[in-house]
Amino acid sequence: MIFLFLSSPACQTASSGMNARGLLARGEDQFLHRDYESAITTFKEVAMFSPLPEGTERAESADLKVRAQLGLGRAYLELADYEKALNVLYLARKACPQGPLSGSIDLAIGETFFRNGDYYMASSHLKKVLDRLPGPERDRILILLHIGALRLQNPELAGHYLSRVSKPLAPELRRLLDEQLSSHRVTARPPFDRAPLRKAYSKGEESSEPPEELGPLNPAKILPRSRWQARPILPNIEKMGLISRLTIHHTGGPLIWSNSASETANEILKIQRVHQRANGWADIGYHFIVDRAGRIWEGRPLQYQGAHARGHANRGNIGIVLLGNYSRQKVTSPQARTLQQFLAALCKKYRIPSHRVFTHSEILNGETECPGAEVSRLIHSFRNSGLAVNE
Repeated sequence: MIFLFLSSPACQTASSGMNARGLLARGEDQFLHRDYESAITTFKEVAMFSPLPEGTERAESADLKVRAQLGLGRAYLELADYEKALNVLYLARKACPQGPLSGSIDLAIGETFFRNGDYYMASSHLKKVLDRLPGPERDRILILLHIGALRLQNPELAGHYLSRVSKPLAPELRRLLDEQLSSHRVTARPPFDRAPLRKAYSKGEESSEPPEELGPLNPAKILPRSRWQARPILPNIEKMGLISRLTIHHTGGPLIWSNSASETANEILKIQRVHQRANGWADIGYHFIVDRAGRIWEGRPLQYQGAHARGHANRGNIGIVLLGNYSRQKVTSPQARTLQQFLAALCKKYRIPSHRVFTHSEILNGETECPGAEVSRLIHSFRNSGLAVNE
């Protein structure tokens, strides 16, 4: 674990008489002794100092606060409170966008995502700091990236990371690798239901572009890829084939509250960047994105198979993701309304029965919480609404 603490002149607090640097050192000591609750209290006291004593430089004050936020995020991480950890670490990252301390923050964010099972975002942050780390720590992060790539079903990338680890493998890294892999063994799954498809499917639908309007239940025009300045699609992409099912996701990770179209566009572009650069995919994994204002955005064109449901489960499977973390926040009314209407329109167009509208958790037999309890309830309601095609 990397912690960087201030070593500049002390400043006195009005409340306790102990200087802020001393409090920071106390919090570090409590953390190292695994007294995380006490460390949280101490780091909070430093982070919330206002005002600092006269004569304290503004830059010193800001640096103290960022270092306390980093310690606070790490303590929350050790207590497995990933939401609080990410929220406070992103505050620190915003206040410290560059410099040596930014690497420690990115490392903490990456490890938080990893422990929370969000290997896409973990990879994005851990790769940023990889070349700035000393040998043993760099090897540890390479092992985490290797494990993350395996869990994302990318054995080639996993092998690349493992090949960069110093040999022979240190005993503590071997233990880390064995523990992580043994805790996440993938068991064989029954094949998907391959019930006969209706004759109403037409060959033309196999490579159809996402339409702007989907019939009488049209919730809105679909915003094209150009609106979020999508990067070009890479060559390693497959044709979709006959569309026969839908899978619903949420983005998970940090909470998303914004209704802004420009901020949403940036968020979608960020997802595509992670999917292409970190995961080695051809494009963003989802076909459609529904934001918190109820807008629908075009993701991967529908003539191409997605990368959202793992392996063969992507075949003929339209992937829809809701921006937000619906294990920890509420779906907005416009978002819920748009999702229900959009699902009905897609089911009608592609004659998809209700029992072939899945959540990501159902596709992976409970290996993930995605798309969270909030969205899962919406999907259950949709299946019982009679809006989907029934066989």
